[in-house]
Amino acid sequence: MADPVVIAYTPGIVHLTRIVQGDTLMFSCFLAYEDDEPYDLDGYDARMQIRRADNSLLHTLSLGDGLEIDANRLGVTVSAAITAIMGENNDYFFDIQLEKDGVIRTIVSGSLDVTRQLTI
Repeated sequence: MADPVVIAYTPGIVHLTRIVQGDTLMFSCFLAYEDDEPYDLDGYDARMQIRRADNSLLHTLSLGDGLEIDANRLGVTVSAAITAIMGENNDYFFDIQLEKDGVIRTIVSGSLDVTRQLTI
């Protein structure tokens, strides 16, 4: 597991590589202030979109549907069914936004690199 990313005002950039087609993708984002004090996510809504290189939408995740919030942790689960339809050697991009009281903030964005599955 990589070291935690410190998110400042600008979104953290995360490139997820070697995602195996047809596997469940799971990762977490832990939010904290610069002094490492946990950032309370109580009351926040969250959404994530995965898009192809041509900007067409592949899938949207939301709270209760692939995203979960627990204290200062945002958990992400992209189902095996979704990664199964992602072609290898294609470019995919994602970002995750939090919203509270009408304020929207992108906390993470990046790319997804998919490897062909061998066992079907």
